[in-house]
Amino acid sequence: MMNSIYGGIGKLFLLFFLASQPAIQEKGAIIAIGFGVLITSFLHIASIRQQKKINVGFRFFVLPYGIFILTCFVQPIIAVGMPLIVSVAITIGFVLLLLFITKQIRFNDFHYLRSIFSRS
Repeated sequence: MMNSIYGGIGKLFLLFFLASQPAIQEKGAIIAIGFGVLITSFLHIASIRQQKKINVGFRFFVLPYGIFILTCFVQPIIAVGMPLIVSVAITIGFVLLLLFITKQIRFNDFHYLRSIFSRS
């Protein structure tokens, strides 16, 4: 719970500072919200790493964030001038491809999800 509070406080301070700048009001709010999520996630992973039974490293969180940032830069270049549904499909495909390449998602995960949904 304290991790979420610390992340919220950091987000609030950054939100106040960035959103009060006339040139970047909305973009500042978006950056502050992303910062809050990032800080909270890193605090959670630091808490998880203290448990000796769980073997999760920072790679578990850093790679998806890196993929997200890369997608934010590449998506406008790839999907320029395309209809929304095509742009969304290309973006989802790009993200899934990168997640497979970095082994954040494996084909076994889909089999596991299918077995969970087939039970219900």
